[in-house]
Amino acid sequence: MFSALRTDVLSSRRHRDDPPGVAGRARVAARLDDLLPAVRRGDIVVVDQSDLDRSTARDLVAAGVAGLVNAAPMLSGRHPSRGPRDLLDAGVPLADGFGPELLVAVRDGEPVRLDGGLLHCGAGEGQRTLTGRGVTADALALEVETARRSMLSQTEALAHATSVLLRREDDLVLHGLGLPRLVHRDRHVLVADDGADLLDEMAGLEIYLDEQRPLVVATARAAALLERRGTRSAVLVCDAETGAPGAGLLESAELLVVVRRRGGDQAVATRWWERLGVQVSVVDTDLTGADVALLLAESSEAPLVVGAGLSTGLEDLLDSADGPGRGAGTYLTRLRLGSRLVPASRVPQLYAGRVRPWHLLAVMLAGFLALAAALSVTADGQVWLGDLQHWFSTTIGLEGSS
Repeated sequence: MFSALRTDVLSSRRHRDDPPGVAGRARVAARLDDLLPAVRRGDIVVVDQSDLDRSTARDLVAAGVAGLVNAAPMLSGRHPSRGPRDLLDAGVPLADGFGPELLVAVRDGEPVRLDGGLLHCGAGEGQRTLTGRGVTADALALEVETARRSMLSQTEALAHATSVLLRREDDLVLHGLGLPRLVHRDRHVLVADDGADLLDEMAGLEIYLDEQRPLVVATARAAALLERRGTRSAVLVCDAETGAPGAGLLESAELLVVVRRRGGDQAVATRWWERLGVQVSVVDTDLTGADVALLLAESSEAPLVVGAGLSTGLEDLLDSADGPGRGAGTYLTRLRLGSRLVPASRVPQLYAGRVRPWHLLAVMLAGFLALAAALSVTADGQVWLGDLQHWFSTTIGLEGSS
């Protein structure tokens, strides 16, 4: 899954005469959301955050980090987060358990070297060594299994958060109030979010996209990924606080939906979307952009909604960046669509494409050949074929003489 994003960190890998481990510049922040925009290839990320989700892990791999050092344990034990495992699979070394003092002991931008559970900071006489734990695949597998057994309490928390959210968002989720109405009704809709499997899933939709031409509703980051592979997003859904999508995305979009958080800054950088020359609809909600995109598809009365790059299973809901509280909206919107929502990964198994005229011709030709082969091995068939051959040669001969 991460093969397309696997990064080349050879520049930070040690040569034969270099000290062991990986070296790079430290990038320090308590939360990865605050750090990702500043991360560069070969950096070693220093954070204090348990239960990294898969989307964040994907972003770290794409950024080309040389290592991840965590003040907290990689897994809190609340649920089997899959982000750390994906980082290890991508070849990114991990270390955790350094304690909260890690963020004070490591200066942002200073040279560091990670060797197993040891983090060497600085250079020369001022070098310091901090001790944690090097995370191995075997140790992580045991912790994932332990966390898996504690999922019951997290599932109960998810159910409670879902109930609370539904009371607050019932008009939007149950009745679609506040949503713009899509022009293309009764048409298949493809909803895309920037999940870790988005590009792999899109690769399996080529026939479906070419023949059904669904309306594409995408979050801004997913739309940027789809644009690179030549898929146009007709409806863009973006967060008010992230700013405007790229000019290229806006030029091809028919509608821009801006998700503005309840209780947030209503000005939001002087309402940047009012300066755009495209149709804009603002939705005030605590749901995510992907959740709003699904509700848009539901309100369009689409007979089928294909979800690409979306969270689908229980572990995905619990593995969201903000835990069960964030997963509540995801759970609600998927319940709202019900059986109309089909994961993109399943479409190639269910949809083989339309039957074209040449398909029927090929079947008919194969049938005639099979019939001729069967007749040729029987006495009556050989007589019939002989008569047919005589008639054919006589007919051709008459035509030639005329």
